[in-house]
Amino acid sequence: TWAPTTFVGPAVVGGIAAAAATRAASAPTGAALRALVRGYVERLESIGITHLLVPQRWWGSGREMEGSSLDCFAMTAWIAGQTETLHLVTAVHPGFTQPAVVAKWGATLDNLTDGRWAINLTSGWNIAEFAMYGVAPLEHDERYARTAEFAQILRRAWTDGIVDFAGDYYRVEGLRLEPRPTRPLVIYQGGQSPAALRLAAGHSDWMFLNGGSPEKIAGLIAAARKACEPTGRQLPFALYAAPLCRATDAEAWAEIE
Repeated sequence: TWAPTTFVGPAVVGGIAAAAATRAASAPTGAALRALVRGYVERLESIGITHLLVPQRWWGSGREMEGSSLDCFAMTAWIAGQTETLHLVTAVHPGFTQPAVVAKWGATLDNLTDGRWAINLTSGWNIAEFAMYGVAPLEHDERYARTAEFAQILRRAWTDGIVDFAGDYYRVEGLRLEPRPTRPLVIYQGGQSPAALRLAAGHSDWMFLNGGSPEKIAGLIAAARKACEPTGRQLPFALYAAPLCRATDAEAWAEIE
């Protein structure tokens, strides 16, 4: 499930109108924020939830997408100190920071949490967010090429003693992670385009799917598995969903429709 780091966004029921009402209330800060997040993650662990995704949405409109989130790096580190079993998956946009810096930060989280940290590489689509933070948006497929280099440096930093890498988007010379990570790196990714499938086939361990009909999901899974045939990767999949619970199926469908 998702970490509670965004407090404005479209609602499952009510859409933009509900989002506007939410926007009128200020997000919690200080002790109230810490209590909210601590209580939330404690409940998750108590009912056996295994993974928590910490999003990077440094700017969001709160209309067609979620609102701006708290920083993914700070929140992952803070939540790590409040949990014992949750696996923390930090969403990171390549281009907003350097892969060697994220590797060092992630290796530290790995040591602190006994290997409960993983990364979700999100190549990005919110171009206004890129411009705000001075990041070159690149064309769609170029963003995935940049992500592929980011993933290569991360993976090699985890597995190799010393890393030299010279790509089109990133360079490192003599990169060493010390102290070393304690567990293998796990890389998640999203996307459904041919470029996303190539990234999955070459570099990722999990693939997020955005939802849709069973037929659409089956087609995406088949396409991803086909893309992975040359590399032999065996991708598992995670499906994004927003459940609506009512006393009966009829009541739930009535509210959805």
